[in-house]
Amino acid sequence: MVQSKVIKQHNAITAARYNMSTMQKNLFYMLLAQLKEADPTATQYQINIKELEQLRGVTIRSDEIFQAANEMISCTFTLYDSQQDRFFSLEPIARTQYEKGTKRLHLEIDAKMLPFLFNFKGNYTAYQLKRVVALNSKYSKRIYEMLAQFRDTGWFTITLQELKARLELINPKTGKEKFSRYASFKKYVLEVAKEELSKHTDLNFTYEAYKKESECTKLLFKIEKSLTNNPKSLIKERRYPNPSLEEEALRQYKLITKELRWLNKKLAYVLVVTIPPQALWNHIGKVKMLIQSGKMGNPTTYFKELLKQYTRKESEKVKPLAIMSEPVHRRGAGKVGELVSMLMPKLQEDITQEKSASLEKQEAPVDTTEKPNCGKETSEQDQNAQLLKKLMFEFKISAIHALAAVDRVPDQELRQAIDEIKKEPNRARLIISELISKWPDESRKL
Repeated sequence: MVQSKVIKQHNAITAARYNMSTMQKNLFYMLLAQLKEADPTATQYQINIKELEQLRGVTIRSDEIFQAANEMISCTFTLYDSQQDRFFSLEPIARTQYEKGTKRLHLEIDAKMLPFLFNFKGNYTAYQLKRVVALNSKYSKRIYEMLAQFRDTGWFTITLQELKARLELINPKTGKEKFSRYASFKKYVLEVAKEELSKHTDLNFTYEAYKKESECTKLLFKIEKSLTNNPKSLIKERRYPNPSLEEEALRQYKLITKELRWLNKKLAYVLVVTIPPQALWNHIGKVKMLIQSGKMGNPTTYFKELLKQYTRKESEKVKPLAIMSEPVHRRGAGKVGELVSMLMPKLQEDITQEKSASLEKQEAPVDTTEKPNCGKETSEQDQNAQLLKKLMFEFKISAIHALAAVDRVPDQELRQAIDEIKKEPNRARLIISELISKWPDESRKL
């Protein structure tokens, strides 16, 4: 039963500044596992050390328990408000008593601590007891708590000084700093935590250091849910990726469905094939920030509205092939309508003759001699129709995206993109989407 125990910790404790040894942290976790919401005023609890030994898979010496329990009485939690301009301190443990023969530790909680142990009102993080007690480093335990709080957003940022303060690597009285060199902090804290979390918990992480004048000032943690310590998810992972998605679109699809769990697969698929990759990355980052700041509840609503707006904008720019044979006045005036009316007679003729045929490998050379204006327009129609055919039939680009590319992107840049697609045909949709997003204004070519 203790193996599957889930504990809850108030986020104020997660962000607090204090120093506990590995053994003291394990005892505190065992205390959290004993709490009962039905009795929020209780202050007397008993910890069975044999259960802790079972979780750790080791035998714990009595003198180690005795020393850790005595020192817990003098441990002080310093908790700050969200603006970091007010704080208060409290000592969570008021009294300890250890029975050496029975291996039972009695703890009495300070009454001031009770508001941070019950009635969380959603401001808590839950994790499995067996995962946190398996970590050997006290710093790894604290870092896991912080990352677990932001497991759903996928990232967590903190200044280096604040992280060191939370771990009490900076003496509040003398200002003396342990691991003052970033290289030492990285080696003995970050890298150890990275290895231990990957081995023992449900989270993996990478991190980036932001520097100012060659000194690290801020850390960005990127959090991923581990598959290694969750065998059931391995089965899902094998069949999870949508086979019709490739590269960046596939990464976005997996991120917003499986890792962040924001959207269902159907909505996520429509999203990644409709919105250009860079634009979608920007919106994903925006939603993460809104969630972290508590200004967003359900991301699904945001992305549904985004999809509606984007679909509406695209429909105003170009129309599907099914209605392109209609008169221009029925589709609405404008340069896109003019472009469609110029290209469609030529394109529809080709479609009738060779629906799925590829464009001829050799194109007729362009006559550069000066001609009357109407002849020049006819030549432009042929060239644009050839580009449209190549995109749609040879590279399988959708009609909407192909027309948008021919409409907006300068010929030379579009032909360069086509040359790139010939080298990497599996990236065709991605290349065209990025190109369209680069030229957002309607009909730049005309």
